[in-house]
Amino acid sequence: MPKPQPPDVRSVVVLAAMVTAVAGCRGVEPLPSPKRSVTVAAFSDPSQSPNPVPPAVAEAASPSAGAAEGGSGDGGTGEGIAAFPAGDGEEIRVGRVWVVDALIGQINGRPLYAGEFLDSLEDRILRLRTEESDDRARLATADLVSQRLQQYVNNELVIAEAEQQLSPEMKVGLMSFLQQIRETTIAGYGGTRQGAEDSLAEEYGMSLDEYVNERKNEALARELLRKRIQPRVVVAWRDVELAFSRVESQASTKGTVLVARIRLPIEDPRVPDVRERLGSGAPFGDLANELGLPDGGKWQSFDYPEDGLAGLDLAEDIRSAITSIPQGHASAPIERASSIQWYCVTDITKPNKASIWNPVIQLSLRGELEAMRRRREQDKYLLSLRDRWISNDFDDMRRRLVSIAIQRYFPE
Repeated sequence: MPKPQPPDVRSVVVLAAMVTAVAGCRGVEPLPSPKRSVTVAAFSDPSQSPNPVPPAVAEAASPSAGAAEGGSGDGGTGEGIAAFPAGDGEEIRVGRVWVVDALIGQINGRPLYAGEFLDSLEDRILRLRTEESDDRARLATADLVSQRLQQYVNNELVIAEAEQQLSPEMKVGLMSFLQQIRETTIAGYGGTRQGAEDSLAEEYGMSLDEYVNERKNEALARELLRKRIQPRVVVAWRDVELAFSRVESQASTKGTVLVARIRLPIEDPRVPDVRERLGSGAPFGDLANELGLPDGGKWQSFDYPEDGLAGLDLAEDIRSAITSIPQGHASAPIERASSIQWYCVTDITKPNKASIWNPVIQLSLRGELEAMRRRREQDKYLLSLRDRWISNDFDDMRRRLVSIAIQRYFPE
């Protein structure tokens, strides 16, 4: 029996595109330079930092909060102060303190603490410190923290909303669904609960109950989005027509006409031989190469005219000579006062005009429009959930969390 598909730990698979779209709507403010962004004074006086520490964090970081004595400094805010452990080559000065935890906000009534959140990102942030310059590592850390916060908040809100929408009958069906997942998972990992527990812990770092809960969250989120978002994603035929009008010129390709030429002085002793060989049908390109002309005598490339070769912007006698012969054959010699010339159309690519009735183009445009409108509706829906379930301003939560991450992992 095949193993069950692994879920994304603490994330909902169906929300991947949604989270990316929402995160892209709100840019991360550039952090100040490392020379000024985080100073010892900034930990106790937020007014001295270009990237100010939130007042609650600054209060906890002040000596009066008990940090100087190595105490918690909680003050009822859920924030604490502790000395940052010395890293490789880092010297910790006496009396210096760092913010290691703070209450960032509440999501659906549940508190979100900086310490617990940043612990899950610590390995990646520390790796950024070693692999990137200080400036780039700070910016990458800010971007990482912001994206993960977006993902975490969106997942929590959608799952909470989905659970609230369940009727008593649906809850009974959900329990049956979860039992089926549990049995399938155990069967896929050897048929024993202990075997499944050991395998899941080794592969994904979670227990069987956590695994089943993740699958439940995926199913709930998928169903909620299907009910709330999909009915609002409507693409009319007029929308497809307008989209096509914007890309028609890019989707269409211009035709080309490649012309080669052999040109010799009229007194050149090779003229009789060239005249005879071209007249007997010798390959134009081979003869041009023998005469030392590069690329088979390639001369010019023209856009394919709407009226064909007759519309080429050439002298009348050259245009007549070209249009009177098949592609790949040499024209009759054209003599000038001091030279003799032969022409050959070596390649013709006719233009390809895009059509809205092309099924590939039409389906592609419709798919892009649907994806764009789905992202827009998802953004609106998530913002409405934030307004309902988050007791703090999201941007303020993000700024506080980024500020604490910089203080914690990039000490001066």
